[in-house]
This record gives sequence, structure tokens and C-alpha cells, in this order.
Amino acid sequence: MIEAKAESLAAVHARGDDLAREANPLYVQEMLPSREREAGLPDPCLPGDLTIEERRLHLVARWRGRGGQTVAYFQGQAEGLGYDVAIEERRPFRCGYSQCGGAQQLGDPVMRHHWYVAVHEPRINYFRCGQGRCGRDPLGFVRRAEDLECLLSRVKPGHMALHFVYEGI
Repeated sequence: MIEAKAESLAAVHARGDDLAREANPLYVQEMLPSREREAGLPDPCLPGDLTIEERRLHLVARWRGRGGQTVAYFQGQAEGLGYDVAIEERRPFRCGYSQCGGAQQLGDPVMRHHWYVAVHEPRINYFRCGQGRCGRDPLGFVRRAEDLECLLSRVKPGHMALHFVYEGI
């Protein structure tokens, strides 16, 4: 009698473990479409042929992104999508503040509103057992950072201009 009930109780316990795992956006599987709807995804910035892993990354980035105007915030957004970036914030030379031979350049004061986003390495997506779907997801591919460009362009301050530079491609 106990053995007969133990199997069903073990199944209930396993589903409870699954529910706890589904609560974390990094590991969500069954509830991914529902969690995406809650976060306002799919986003117009995203291509339509995303893998499960990429969809999770975008879900996590959406939940983590609460706004900001600092370089650190923008780098965090890029890292959340799986990109390694460096953002250069240019400053014009200002008398009384800048030093000759320093990082400041002579030029138009408008340059302070231009950021240069260097994407260091392309994001390589690998097939992962238990996360990818056979027959749908490729074993590996490189995707251009269109999602990063769209996301950062959408959340940037209105007066800011972003310029993307790709390195290592």
C-alpha cells in the first residue's frame, strides 16, 4: 500500500521542485511564454528566431533593468544579454578643469552627448542539452548585436547618441 502511494507522492514532490525552479527566470521552461507576457515580451527589438536560452536572457534583462543613465547601468544591460562591452564617454577639453595630455580632446562641446559602445566579442550561442530543442535550435551560431543596439537605443536618454563599434568579429 505504501509503495503504491509513494510513487504518486514522489511525483507531487518532483512537481513542487519544478515549480520552485520555474520561479527563477534563469531556469524557467514550462512557464516561459507566461513569464514573457508578464515582462512585456516579445519586444520589437528582438529577432523572431530566438533560442530558449536567448529568450531567458532577455527575460532576465527585462526584470533586472529598472532604468538609469550611467555607463555602469548600460554595461549591466549589455552583460544581462550576454555581451562584453566597453562604453567610452567622451568629454571635451574644458579650461580650468582639463589637463593637457589627459583623456579630454579638443572639439565640439556636443561630443559629451555621444557614447561609443565597443562590443568586444560576438555572442556565440551553443546548443545546451535540456535547454535547446532538437530540430529547432542549431548546435551553435554567432548573432550580431541587433538586440543590444535596439535595447540600448530605446532606454538611452533622449539627448544621447550611441555609436556601436564591433571588435573581434
